[in-house]
Amino acid sequence: MTTTKTRKLTPIPDALATVTIPEAVEALHELERRFDLIPVAARTDIADQLHRIITTGESLYLTGASQLVTEQRALLTALTSIANPTAFHNSTDSDQLHTSRNLLLTLALAATHVHGWNHKGLLERAVSMAQRTCRQRRPFTDDEVLLTRLMAIVTLRTDPKSPLPALYALVEAGMTPGETSQFRCNDLDDAEHPTHVVAAGNRIHEARFLPLDRFAAQILTSTVAKASQQGLKPHETALYRGKTNLPGTPAATASVQGVLNRFLKDLGLHLPDVSASGIRKWRLERVYNDQGAQTALVHAGYGPGTEDMDRLWLHLDLTTPLADTSTEPDDDEHFLD
Repeated sequence: MTTTKTRKLTPIPDALATVTIPEAVEALHELERRFDLIPVAARTDIADQLHRIITTGESLYLTGASQLVTEQRALLTALTSIANPTAFHNSTDSDQLHTSRNLLLTLALAATHVHGWNHKGLLERAVSMAQRTCRQRRPFTDDEVLLTRLMAIVTLRTDPKSPLPALYALVEAGMTPGETSQFRCNDLDDAEHPTHVVAAGNRIHEARFLPLDRFAAQILTSTVAKASQQGLKPHETALYRGKTNLPGTPAATASVQGVLNRFLKDLGLHLPDVSASGIRKWRLERVYNDQGAQTALVHAGYGPGTEDMDRLWLHLDLTTPLADTSTEPDDDEHFLD
């Protein structure tokens, strides 16, 4: 007879049960004031949904922020009136379910982070969802960006040596994964108050200056300061340090993709319809919607021609799946300790 081993879950801090759901919302607001975590276009909608979470929690007599995760399935049903939140649903219902799930986890993580508590038990207990859409490698949604931005900030505190926060910030700014491996300290226009970063380009994408929002600027300022403290010269790559393969190569790209995909898996976001490429696509879609096609082409590193516009549309609409890289990452240490 075979026995199945049960995975031992990380305990959720007992003190999290003493934090109320409104206090968890205030914790997120505190982090929002410091880092601008909530995408601008989504602020009104997310504010409304946070209010609904508070009132729904009260109606279910939930008293502690830990229940945002431990009672997540019941909360999802109460918030959406959908009995089986983990099944496939039409696009409207699916959006409601995924947005609610991600905001519930975001609030619990925010409350945990501001108190300096261990967050891993929350990730392990969050509801696992079915894929959100029928699309292939779609752009991220605003609620997913909020969750990943917050987790990048959490990682700065819990794992200061991790390259993940900077890799995420660069991809979200509009770099390809391969371009992030070429990031150097002097790629920021100002080491302390950067507004732009250099994207190195490659055989497909042109080199370009990418604007930085407040979130990315703070992450990258911290990254450059740490690299300087470790003795790295301004022209040396600050994140990828592969001994076998150079920055910008397929192996370097695969290494970055591996780091980002593991990050998304921890958050329950690495599903069949979305991968690390969706982070960059969110930015390109946002630029296209806010500033028009020509600005989006420049941001993506494409030229002004018709073929480039077709490439951008294909990239955002994802009418065909993008090719997977078959290159394996290096076996050596890629990133700075």
